Amino acid sequence: MFGPGPGLLMAASGALGLLYSVPPFKFKARPFLDMLANGFGYGMLAFAAGWVSHGRYSDAVWLAAAPYALAVAAVYLNTTIPDREPDKATGNVTTGVLLGTAVTAWMALGLMVLSLALALALADLVCAAAAGCALPLFAVAAATGRMKWVMLSYQAGALALVALVGAIFPVFFALLAATFLALRFYHKWRFGMDYPRFADRA
Repeated sequence: MFGPGPGLLMAASGALGLLYSVPPFKFKARPFLDMLANGFGYGMLAFAAGWVSHGRYSDAVWLAAAPYALAVAAVYLNTTIPDREPDKATGNVTTGVLLGTAVTAWMALGLMVLSLALALALADLVCAAAAGCALPLFAVAAATGRMKWVMLSYQAGALALVALVGAIFPVFFALLAATFLALRFYHKWRFGMDYPRFADRA
C-alpha cells in the first residue's frame, strides 16, 4: 500500500513545529490547539515515522498511534499547569491558562484513562504499562491540585515509557543519557539554570 514515507512524515513534523512556535499561527499560545499539536506531533507523527521506517505503510498505524497521542496530550496538559503564571505574563494563552489548574488536571487524567483503555484494547502492553504507571499520579494530581504531584505525574509517566523502551532497546539508554547531559550543560551555560530536573515544588 502506498503511503507517506519517513521523510514525508518528518517534514510534516517540522511543519507542525513551525506552526506551533512561529507567529501568526503560534499554536503553543492557543488553547486546545497546543494540546492537539503535541498529541498529533509527538504521539501520531513520531509513531508513524518509526512504523514506516521499520516496514511498509499501513492505515493501521494511526489507530496504533492513538493511545500514544492520548498519553502525550495528557502529559502536555499537566506541563502547562506549572507554567500558568509565566505564560499569562507573556500573553501565551495555553490550555492550562484558559481552564485553570483543576479543570486541566482532571482533563489530563481523563485522557490518560482513555490512553490506558485503548492501549489494552489494542493489546499494546508497552503503552498500557506506561499509562498504568502514570495513572495513579495523574489521579492524585487532579484530586489534590498540588504542584508537586502535577509535576511528578508527567515526569513519572515519561520515565516509565523510557524504562520500557530501554528494556526492549538497551541502546536507547545511551542515547537518553547523552541527550540528558547535553540539555543539562546547555541550560546551565545559556540560562544559568538546572534543567531537566525532577519535581521540587510543594
